[in-house]
Amino acid sequence: MHKDYITTNIRMPKKLWISLRHKALQEGKSLAALLREGAQYVLEGRKSTKVQFKNDPFLKIIGAGNAIQDGAVKHDRDIYGNKNFC
Repeated sequence: MHKDYITTNIRMPKKLWISLRHKALQEGKSLAALLREGAQYVLEGRKSTKVQFKNDPFLKIIGAGNAIQDGAVKHDRDIYGNKNFC
């Protein structure tokens, strides 16, 4: 064990412990490593980095829709679907 580490005991709801343990197993980490990462996240003020967003599934929707070239000018057509507004 690393000499600069301190062993401690914390209390948490059983459901939270189970969820964290499951997450740690999925990521191939110890529960302690997962908790250290979470603590670092809190201490850094929840800063985001490009690496964290790199594989974010939400970003896959960018460019997924049909591009409307004149949407600012002909927004009534796009909102109401009425060709009389064109």
